Amino acid sequence: MNRIFTTFFAGLVMPVAVAFAAEVSVPQRVVSQLRDMAPAAVEAEGETIDLSRNCHSYVNVGGFVVSQSNYGSVAQLVKSADGTGCTLVYPVAELSTRPIAGTISDEKITFVLPQVVNQVTIDDEGTPETYDIVIAAFTEKELEDGYTSWLAADNQTVAFDLAADGAMTAENSTVMLGVGMDMGDLGIQWIGFGDTDITMTPMTAEPVSLPAGVTPENYVVRSFDSPYIAHVGFDGDDVYVQGLVQGVPEGWIKGKLSDGKVTFANGQYLGVAHTISTFRNYAYCIVTTKDYDDDFNEVFGPVEPTFEVAYDPEAKSMTFPTNQIVGMSLDPEELYLRSVMEFVSLEYRGNFEPTTPPDPVIEYFGAYDPETGYGEIDFTMPDAGADGKVLDFSNYYYNLIVDGELYEITPAVYPSVAAPMTDIPYTFSDNNDFYSYSEGYHIFYFRVPEYRTIALQAVYTIDGVTNRSAVVLANEAGVEDAVIDLAPVVNEEYFDLSGRAVSPRSAGILIRRVTRADGSVETFKTVAR
Repeated sequence: MNRIFTTFFAGLVMPVAVAFAAEVSVPQRVVSQLRDMAPAAVEAEGETIDLSRNCHSYVNVGGFVVSQSNYGSVAQLVKSADGTGCTLVYPVAELSTRPIAGTISDEKITFVLPQVVNQVTIDDEGTPETYDIVIAAFTEKELEDGYTSWLAADNQTVAFDLAADGAMTAENSTVMLGVGMDMGDLGIQWIGFGDTDITMTPMTAEPVSLPAGVTPENYVVRSFDSPYIAHVGFDGDDVYVQGLVQGVPEGWIKGKLSDGKVTFANGQYLGVAHTISTFRNYAYCIVTTKDYDDDFNEVFGPVEPTFEVAYDPEAKSMTFPTNQIVGMSLDPEELYLRSVMEFVSLEYRGNFEPTTPPDPVIEYFGAYDPETGYGEIDFTMPDAGADGKVLDFSNYYYNLIVDGELYEITPAVYPSVAAPMTDIPYTFSDNNDFYSYSEGYHIFYFRVPEYRTIALQAVYTIDGVTNRSAVVLANEAGVEDAVIDLAPVVNEEYFDLSGRAVSPRSAGILIRRVTRADGSVETFKTVAR
């Protein structure tokens, strides 16, 4: 099974311009390294303007380039104290890099490129080579084989017209602001990420917040997909719903209760979405109607100013009309949808009680591959506990168990993780190593070079009470050797490949020697970065 990056476009219901171009020649391990790198923080000196970017984006997917329209991606312009310089945070829509610096003059922002935004190291037959990753200007060229690609432009100055409110429009819409690898005498090689036809406008929408003193209650959102938990709060006739759109679980919408119906403004801003289908975009709650034409093509109605939901005070439930869909859109007025739900209702759930979570179901296992640096586990985590009720996903986790020991996820190995953890949240996705889909389907790319057994266990903690599922073995090859209840570890030592004792925080390939309480000693090879 091939590794999935941002290729899951399931749930897109509006046409997206998708086309596959020529395969890029940069090794995919370069792209993997870049996806692991978080953008550097920027300390504001002068005015800071949050921007919403519309553009045409290119994304590297498994060595091929996907072309798509991009709406509402997050950017930020940070001006210098004297107003003559600036920094553009998130300069490319679909890949995190460090910011780029520009100058401001005569109502224009100018970026002199290329600018180094990262570095990658490639081990070429035992010889590590470090290359600069740059933001550069690219122009489209037709290749001899009939494909087109993007080559570094002769003119590496990219300018934007700057409006008084901070809006930015690319002076030349056909030039790509893209990501490349500086290969020295071979020039700058495009790696398959970049944007053209760029406009960025100030982001002024504010998310709804729950008033102080209002205590929300737990509800279950049901639809064609797996159920999940949302929260509903009442402040007189004002109704607040958090987590209706699963892609932005922290987002609230506000409505007004009257005559057995709750009326909501359509297109309410939810926050920034970072999901399987959305890299980093502003997201809105959109409700519209869905039907089919004579050829059974989906037909969506207009985005009306408001939508209504039936409310049953005795059952404490809300029900959407059957012809309505609830979607996460990248625009408050247009159907740039990244997820949709049909036949939606909210049912009162009440308080959560401790219960035993169900066993994870292994769907696929791929052994660790030293060439790629990861192995793969696909598995399903059912959504109801032993009591038959939907679990609180915010307290639902899974553990990886390697050779009978609880495995710790660390930032050194999994850079998207802010701090070490053993309990991996049910909904955690980083679009790189961890993926969480609807209906409880998960993909985890584990980075464990040496192991005998790999297993999973579900964990559910409510009111300080933790219950665990059975330990489920993931790799068939180690069934006979599986030892889950090993004696506890009493001592750990780390050595480099020359046998010298080193710190466990040392980088490179290390030998880990474990001594257990029963006197047994085991050694493992680990990779630290």
